[in-house]
Amino acid sequence: MNHFHNFFEKTKRGFYNYLLSLTRDSDFADDIFQETYYKILKNYTENLSPGILYKIGKNLFIDAYNKNKKHLAIEDINLNYNNEDDARLEAEALLRMLEDDEKQVFLMSAVDGLKYEEISKVTGMSVANIKVKIFRARKKIQQKINGGQR
Repeated sequence: MNHFHNFFEKTKRGFYNYLLSLTRDSDFADDIFQETYYKILKNYTENLSPGILYKIGKNLFIDAYNKNKKHLAIEDINLNYNNEDDARLEAEALLRMLEDDEKQVFLMSAVDGLKYEEISKVTGMSVANIKVKIFRARKKIQQKINGGQR
């Protein structure tokens, strides 16, 4: 159980941000988040890996999306941030400027430390495409941080 707890603590932030980028709805993301970790705990405690986590989460999203046909605009997301948490708000603003697929692969790589091959298995994208998307995401973020200068 301690191994699962360590896995959860290591992956929860990046995985939740990934789900938000998919669902664009914090309640929907919460539901998938809980269901995914429940399935991991129930079925995969001997083989914990971020790749399995993201694959289960993505599949649950697809199933729920097809069942509900629910798709909200990003403005409808209730993030519940504190006003004092400026760094977190700034990071969210930086992520918001990325395309959805760029944001997803960037979060998997930067936050959860997944390798390109693992991201490829989860997303179905080629490794070359993932490298390009992560490069573009980093470049956009760097340009924004530098005030739009190249």
